[in-house]
Amino acid sequence: MEPQLSTLAGIALLVCVAGLALALILPLASAILSIVGGLLDFVMDLLTGGPITWCGCLLALVVIGGCCGLAALISYVLSTCGTPQAVNFCVWFGL
Repeated sequence: MEPQLSTLAGIALLVCVAGLALALILPLASAILSIVGGLLDFVMDLLTGGPITWCGCLLALVVIGGCCGLAALISYVLSTCGTPQAVNFCVWFGL
């Protein structure tokens, strides 16, 4: 193979690999940004609700905060399994 021809083949291969990578990465990035945008849109809708719907916003924030607190509590309790501070909660999960 001539040096000039092998250089062109290498460039063509590089372009094909880059195109394939972009074809796989761009839809994934688009999906992730769409999810993040949807979550931000939901939060902004809650925060810009108005005087009457603001009560629903507060309730939604309290519920979300309660779920986060419950998840943190369960995580803390499960981290004590297998230690002297283990609680009966660990028995439910067989830990």
